[in-house]
Amino acid sequence: MSMCPNHNNFTGSLVLDCRGQNAIIALGVYLLESGLQHKDVIIKYLLMILEKMPNSDWADGPRGINKFNLPTAECFSFCLNTILCDVAFRLPEYKDKIIFAQLNVLDNMTSLCEQASGHVTVYATTAKSRKKLCLRQIPLLLGLARSMGRSSDEDLSLISYLLTVHEIPPTSEAASLGQRY
Repeated sequence: MSMCPNHNNFTGSLVLDCRGQNAIIALGVYLLESGLQHKDVIIKYLLMILEKMPNSDWADGPRGINKFNLPTAECFSFCLNTILCDVAFRLPEYKDKIIFAQLNVLDNMTSLCEQASGHVTVYATTAKSRKKLCLRQIPLLLGLARSMGRSSDEDLSLISYLLTVHEIPPTSEAASLGQRY
């Protein structure tokens, strides 16, 4: 957890750079792959990240888990919430807490988007606010919406399956091309 952002500071601003995002996702994968060791500490931390994510500061860097040219915030939100859905599936005692936190963030993010589209607040009037809405908050909302309710009922967690490199077996045509050269 020492590589994760703000792991001892639950009150300050959360800064999510590429390294921090990767560390958080790795922590979630560890939780699932280790048979849910240290679940109390890790789940509390992941839920804190989820709650602070909409108002966090983002520092874009290399693409990392984003190999599909999607916004960084959307990919991170999707991965984090996929991990949380896998945990909720495997630990029924945390299911309500995780789903409540996800729905709370979904509600807050939807409200922010509605306020901005209706020009109800000053929030939507500044260029910086519109940029944050388009580059961070809407992608976070989409990543959360795409991941909710998804989990794997097999031994391999869905996030592990999604992040695993799958080799494509060579076709007979590709094999014959390889033999000629």
